Amino acid sequence: MAAEVKGFDPGVYVNRKQSRHMDRFTQFAVAASLQAIESSGLKISHYDAEDIGVIVGNSVCGLLSVCEQYRVLNEIGPDRVSPALAPTMTGDAPQSRFP
Repeated sequence: MAAEVKGFDPGVYVNRKQSRHMDRFTQFAVAASLQAIESSGLKISHYDAEDIGVIVGNSVCGLLSVCEQYRVLNEIGPDRVSPALAPTMTGDAPQSRFP
């Protein structure tokens, strides 16, 4: 099973700086989480924000970031590989990047 997402703009959900530090799967997870909150009508205040969480299941984490940084490694060298690669490719990246 697969589906292509056309016309997705992560800027609708996070600012540009945040989106540059997220793999595509993290952008989708954050967008889906925010859409779920909106659809549910849940109102989050500063009083209960720490009592609310998100659970995301995935099997391939940050594959686009890994591929891009592998290209950087081969074409430019190890000194240019992003230090943000490890946190963007972990399974908990969407949960830890939630705005």
